[in-house]
Amino acid sequence: MEIKLASHEHSMGYHCLDDETDDRWCRETICGAAYACVRCELWLHELCAKAIQYLPREITHPLHSHYHLILNWSGSGSFGSFTCDLCLKISSGTYYSCCRCSFELDLVCAFASSDDHVARKKRQRSNADREKQIMQHYCHIHPLILYKHSNEGEHDYNCRWCDKPLTGIFYGCKSCGFFLHEFCSDKIPKTLNHPFHPSHPLRLDFVDATCNACTQQIKLSNKDFSTAAYGCQICNFNLDFGCAKLLPTLNHEGHNHCLTYVGPTFRDPTRKYHFQCSSCRELCLDTFYRCVQCDLNLHLKCAPVPPLAKHRYHRHPLLLNQPVREDEIGEYYCDICEKERDPTHEVYYCQKCTYIAHIECVLNEVAPFL
Repeated sequence: MEIKLASHEHSMGYHCLDDETDDRWCRETICGAAYACVRCELWLHELCAKAIQYLPREITHPLHSHYHLILNWSGSGSFGSFTCDLCLKISSGTYYSCCRCSFELDLVCAFASSDDHVARKKRQRSNADREKQIMQHYCHIHPLILYKHSNEGEHDYNCRWCDKPLTGIFYGCKSCGFFLHEFCSDKIPKTLNHPFHPSHPLRLDFVDATCNACTQQIKLSNKDFSTAAYGCQICNFNLDFGCAKLLPTLNHEGHNHCLTYVGPTFRDPTRKYHFQCSSCRELCLDTFYRCVQCDLNLHLKCAPVPPLAKHRYHRHPLLLNQPVREDEIGEYYCDICEKERDPTHEVYYCQKCTYIAHIECVLNEVAPFL
């Protein structure tokens, strides 16, 4: 049993697989029999092969009529993603592109009717009149491109300023994984007065330095730090973009400064931290409190989390609670940052409203000092 795809030069036979492999179309695992071009190492589920049997390898599109568009099986950008030049959505999977320029279309836009093309181009022009589609933002070294959020992509991104999931229109740099909500892009201050360094204002700049909060190196040659940092040149005090949003919130009777809660959502698992508890002298491997000015660190057992807290976005007091599993389908989210939370971690909890939040989100409110 064979099938011939219009988009592939060879016929594909029906084969039984000894080992699991991935379908090149849907990218799901294939178990058992499937259509295959062994010469090209192309494997497809039977349903996928029949669904795309008549999908052409080349098309001519009215918005890009001077060159043919070629079918590509997977995204060319970071994380296997691409951006459709018509609808501006970040997507993943199969798409059409021009081999001579960076023009790319998802399958929906590639085969939309001419009326749809006109309507979408009008909307695109109206958006362009309202905003610039490419912006050189003062906080990032690369240009940021205007995108429209799509639920179809397999990768979830958060805004790097407010840390909440992307929605609607947003700006981004795909190569760095840096994205900003449209409404957050003009809220980032170029200068701020930060409680970690009250003696002088901190200014946003592109520098190679060491972050005084997390002690990590800020190197512009590293794509993880292609975003500006806040710094005081007089004192050589610097905060990377993420640490600038941390706040000292705990008054500790044995220390002059307020302490900052450093929780799991603020810690990058790919980095190595070497903070030593100033009380018991053991390494702080999990959550802990830190005084950035004094480089003082304390385990939670050495400086317990407050049993009762108040957050400005919730009217009831929040109680420190044992792990809460309130979702029957196994999905657990923080009601402040809207990120997934680990159901085995302690949380702040309001029983009246079933309001649940990361400890660090309650204790480290996002930048009211800006």
